[in-house]
This record gives sequence, C-alpha cells and structure tokens, in this order.
Amino acid sequence: MNKKLTGAFLVSALMMNTTQMAFAQQVTLRTVDGQSSMQGVLLPGEADVFVIETAVGIMRISKSDVECLGAACPVIVRQPADVIVHGSDTIGDKLFPLLVQGYAEALNATVTNTEDLGDTRTELQVYDAGGFGNRVLTVEVQAAGSSTGLRSLIDGTADIGMSSRPVTPEEIAAIAQQGRGDLLDLSQEYIVAVDSILAIVSPNNPVSDLTVGQMSDIFSGRVRNWADVGGPDLPITVYTRDAESGTRGVFTSQILAPAGVDMSATAVVVGGNEQMAQQVVADIGGIGYVGFASLGDAKSVNLIASCGIKMVATEFAAKTEEYPLERRLRLFTDNNPKPRTQNLLDFSISPSADILVREAGFIDLGVSVRENYQTTMDLNAQEFIDEPAALSYLSEMVSTLSNAERLSTTFRFEIGSAVLDNKAQRDIVRVVEYLKRPENAAREVVFVGYSDDVGAFELNGALSSSRADTTLRAVLSHPDARQMDRTRFRAAGFGELAPVACNDDEDGRRRNRRVELWLR
Repeated sequence: MNKKLTGAFLVSALMMNTTQMAFAQQVTLRTVDGQSSMQGVLLPGEADVFVIETAVGIMRISKSDVECLGAACPVIVRQPADVIVHGSDTIGDKLFPLLVQGYAEALNATVTNTEDLGDTRTELQVYDAGGFGNRVLTVEVQAAGSSTGLRSLIDGTADIGMSSRPVTPEEIAAIAQQGRGDLLDLSQEYIVAVDSILAIVSPNNPVSDLTVGQMSDIFSGRVRNWADVGGPDLPITVYTRDAESGTRGVFTSQILAPAGVDMSATAVVVGGNEQMAQQVVADIGGIGYVGFASLGDAKSVNLIASCGIKMVATEFAAKTEEYPLERRLRLFTDNNPKPRTQNLLDFSISPSADILVREAGFIDLGVSVRENYQTTMDLNAQEFIDEPAALSYLSEMVSTLSNAERLSTTFRFEIGSAVLDNKAQRDIVRVVEYLKRPENAAREVVFVGYSDDVGAFELNGALSSSRADTTLRAVLSHPDARQMDRTRFRAAGFGELAPVACNDDEDGRRRNRRVELWLR
C-alpha cells in the first residue's frame, strides 16, 4: 500500500459520516495491513477497481490494495498473470523485479502491489496514472533455480525461463520437438547481465590464491585440511547449493567436471547466495561460492590456472568474459511470445536496464574503457619463440596496442568459426552507440582478433584476422555507422598470442577465440 493511498484512507475515515451510509450495498474497504479503512456504497466498477460512494464523494480504489468486507462484496477470482516468469533465484530474487519496475516506469506506470504467493512465487502488479489508474500488467516471478525455469518454459507454464547457466541439448530439443523454435536463436535468448562466480572464504582465513586443481580437490572432498593447500591446520567445511541451482551448475562444470570429480558428499547445502556468504563469513574453515553481487563480507579467492595464468575476479574481467567462472544471466522464451512478454524482454536488454542491473549488484553490458590495460604479450612471446612468425606478430601487436585503451566489449566465436554469437550481435548496437559519442570522434578504433592454439600458427593468424574483419564489417553495416564518418577503423589479427586462458580445455580455448576493441 503506498503512502498516498494510505493517507487518502485516513482522511476519508476521519471525514466519514457513517450514519448517512446505511444502505443495503454498504461495504468496508480495508487496507491489507488493517491500518486504514473506509465505508461507503459499492457501485458497479471495473474488473480491477472498487468504485465506492463515500461521504466525501466517489472514489476508485485498486482491488489489489484492499479487502472488501460486507455482504455486497463481490467474490474476487484471482486473474492469471499476464507474464509468468520462472527460474533462477540469482535473477529472480532481485534483478527481475527491478526490471519489472523499470519497465513500469518506461510506461509511465508504477508497481503498486507486490504480493507473496508462497512457494517462492511473487506477483507484481503494474498500474498506470502513478499507481492510481488501471492495471496494465501483472507479472508472476518464481525464483526456484534455473532448471525449474527451463522445465516450466518447456511444459508451457511459464512465458520466460530465467537461467544463470546455458541451456542443455535436452532442453533445446524439448522446445524444438514442440515446434516452438530454437532456444539458441537470437529471438529466443536474451542476455541481461554477466556475473562472476567467486570462490569465497572467511576474511579471517589467510588463503588468498588457489590453483584450479586445489579447488577441485577441496570441493570434491579429496583435500580436507587447509594445511594441505598452504593454509592453517584447520578442517575444511565445504558449502554448496542444491542441484537445481544454476550457480552450482556453472561452478561444477568449470571446476569439478574437468577433473572428473563430483561435489563432496559431506558438503553443506545452503539455500541461496546470501545464505552462502553469511555462513562462510562465520566459519573460518569454510569455503563456498557465490555470484559477484553476493560477496558481502566474505573474501574472494584468486584462481591460478594450470598454465600459470592468475585470474582475478574484477568487473572489467567479467565484462570481457575473461574470468573463468563467469556466466551470462539469460532469459529464454519460445518462438511465439505474447506482445507483453516481448516488450518486457526488449526492455530487459536495453541500455535503460543497465542501471537496474547495477542496482541488483550484477555487471551490465554497457561499454566501459580501461586505460593502461596490460596484456600478457611479453610472457607469450617466450611460449611461441620457436614459431618463425611469432616475433613479427608480436612486434606488430606491441606497435598496434601501445598507448591504446581497451573497451570492455569482447566478441567471441565458436571453434573454427567467424560467426558472431547472440550476445555479440546485440553488443554491436552498444558499440555503435558508444563510438557515436562526440568525445570518440576522429579517433582510431582497432578490432584485434585472437585465436586458440588449435591448428597451424599462421593459419590461426589468418583466422583471427578474419574474425576481426567480420566484426568490423558488422559494426560498419549498422544503420547509424554513417554518424561515425570521422572515425578511423582497421582490423588486425594476432593468432595465438596473448591468450587470456589456458588452451588445455574447450572453455579456455573458447575464451581465447575473441575480438577485442581498442581506441587510439
């Protein structure tokens, strides 16, 4: 109940001359909290509004804000929500409700009522005219894990499935078999934010770095004392999420699965990110994992890859998707969404949603710049010293990137491919908007391509150049590209140089197949 409406109730209650309202249709409208009420004659009204004649005039009150008491009160049947959203608690607990609020504001409307329906379900009702007009939208959000969201989308009980992990081949097939499209299609997958999953310990635990191998040993239960990984002589308590959690799914796929191990049978299962952080902070021997937004007072642990690359979870590393435990926060729908569903999805990936993503504690997809960005080019020169072409590639790379600034937007590709993925295609729009700014006029933009180490060195150099050129042409083909007529563009490819991850598994190779944007 908002303050304006509560105040109106109080004023009406004070001014009411109830002795003049002794009619057969007299009812009492009382706020849900029981603090305010008014009496009057119930008149015919609209589906979502009570129209009541009081001593001070006729008033229209949203049915969602009050309960009607009296024999003349109609039987209220709950209407189904206009948009039903199920899935990831990482998205659904805070981020998606904020997106609904932002979408309401874009419609010059207000979320006037948020009702707990139980079973992790919340209903948000949107009314126009500052919250005092007609209902324009009702959204039901159920946050019970990514897998539940995809199941609900498949069985038709949800319009949108929230997921903090990629869809599985089985989920893709289930939608396709129903003739409802391809969940990997640009029109059905909506990436609203990126997030890093942080391994966390108590701030009183002196351990700050762990190799990926040590991490898998700890979470699988093969290592049970901190002394075995350079810490104090203290038993380790492993905290994890339940099997439905997308956060657990990403952590397992990146840390445990490559080592061929499972989560420890003695791990303590907790219900959410916030609970995980709280329990680890209170347990000096504890270790767990949370999303970037839920770090709280816990201490994050840096990861050391098998090839020695140290990976620190920063906002910039998350935006570039170079941190290994990063994830994309996704919304999925089928190939025939209702108009209200489509409009809400479109808002969720618009620049207007960026501030809401940040408010929820996640990392938005807006373009940011990092000055003095240090690459690993010098270290990698040693790795490829036996390649005849390596030194010439390195010399050109140093010349190209000297005194340049790197943009956070990074485009990635499938193995052996120069085709942009869904996120990359939408990032094109954001890059064009960024480069159109007056302060970027007359600058040079360099599209720098890289590859993994699969194949011959010089062939990888050619493939990386092709990827850079593909991305450049995609930007220049945007309708607004003509507004960048003073900007200079060029593409370059440096093959296997400057990897951001080890090339010893598919995930590392995927992160190395990229195009970076640099400003000079």
